[in-house]
Amino acid sequence: QQQQQQQQQPFNMQKPSGRDNSQQGPLMRLMVLDLFLSSFGGITKRLGFDGSEIWIEDSPGSGVLQHGGTIATKPLHKEWASYSTQFKFSNERSLIGRILCTTRPEWQPDVSQLSLSVFTRATGARRYGVRGMGGVYCRTRQGSVIIAAS
Repeated sequence: QQQQQQQQQPFNMQKPSGRDNSQQGPLMRLMVLDLFLSSFGGITKRLGFDGSEIWIEDSPGSGVLQHGGTIATKPLHKEWASYSTQFKFSNERSLIGRILCTTRPEWQPDVSQLSLSVFTRATGARRYGVRGMGGVYCRTRQGSVIIAAS
């Protein structure tokens, strides 16, 4: 019965016994971010992207994504990353929100040319030279994650 209860917990998260669980969410976010940074740096460079970013759910099941981190290969992309921290996405507005809602990958050849109603960060994309952008959805035990590259 205990095994069935553990399997029914959201995202198969198991609470550690005898520990304070108040830090579980932030620790899991750090684990996901560490995995992203260690895995996608080489991929970003090999594919010729200026950078990649990760969007992580505020808390598992919340459906609200916030900027979790960036791998920047060019100086302007670092500024783009700083600009992006102002945003959170939970609906179909913008590339990140659409990927979250549909769970399908998306590619836009030039996000700087899109209207704000289609790409909320279009003003920043024009300012920081961000053009083509794609993203994929990933569901982890820690919640929803979207990886975007430009």
